[in-house]
Amino acid sequence: MFAALVLSGMGSVPLAKNSSKFLGNVVGATVPASFDTYWNAIGTANGGEWNVIEATRGRYNFAIADAAANHSKLSKIPFNLHALFYGAAEPGWVARLSAAEQKATVDDFIKAVGARYTPDFVEVAANPVHNPVAIRPALGGDGTTGYDWLVYLYKAARDAFPKAKLLVSEYDILTGNATLSAFLRVVNVLKNQKLVDGIGVTVQGGNLARLNNVTVVASLNSLGGTGLPVYLTSLETAAAEATEVGVIERLFPLIWHNAAVKGVILNGYIPTLLTPGGEEREALRWLKAYLDSAAGKV
Repeated sequence: MFAALVLSGMGSVPLAKNSSKFLGNVVGATVPASFDTYWNAIGTANGGEWNVIEATRGRYNFAIADAAANHSKLSKIPFNLHALFYGAAEPGWVARLSAAEQKATVDDFIKAVGARYTPDFVEVAANPVHNPVAIRPALGGDGTTGYDWLVYLYKAARDAFPKAKLLVSEYDILTGNATLSAFLRVVNVLKNQKLVDGIGVTVQGGNLARLNNVTVVASLNSLGGTGLPVYLTSLETAAAEATEVGVIERLFPLIWHNAAVKGVILNGYIPTLLTPGGEEREALRWLKAYLDSAAGKV
């Protein structure tokens, strides 16, 4: 399989090679041999999440995240560590600890990950509106800011990742609904304390088709209005080829040309853009042609 992948991209360079923005993808425990043919940024799919790294208390499994981290160094491309804390990524054993123990184990986890990696970007918390961690009371709860627990996480992350850009990310914020307004309040709390360096946007594949062009642009502009750079940290590609290519053709240019957006990391490579046999699917062929054209230059 890997031989086929290499052959399919022989002589090629990353799709965003001539762009001021990066276009990357995520990986799991292994990096496909053709990765650098298409992408010039890399992220962890789930390998950076708390419940993956510390499924058992005090025992850290960095094997999955290592794949992305090591490849970023080898290929000298940006590395996004996604995403340390959110509700669905909280290990089950944490709920059985006292509040003091919960806080201590969060501190230990952040320090351990910070000692292991020097990423370009860290999504410290994902989905603070939709799916925040359950142990918020142990980290200060709502407090005076309304998000003291989040402030605590970002202060700890700032110490552990002094060279990284810290991101806060959320999904379903390109639809112009109440989630965007709530998320902007989160962003401003962190920004006011100089604890966040950028905004991460997650778009789930099943939601792509329902996104409205005008609302997507308006939402990105609202995010950019914070003065922080915006990154699509997980733009999921759809599995159905006929649906996928139409949606990508419609939405990708709006995202790519938005002044606030500084980079895009797709979530979906093999088999959604490239077949296991190394054949480029229609959406990938369109992306290549678009980014190689005058229309795709940024």
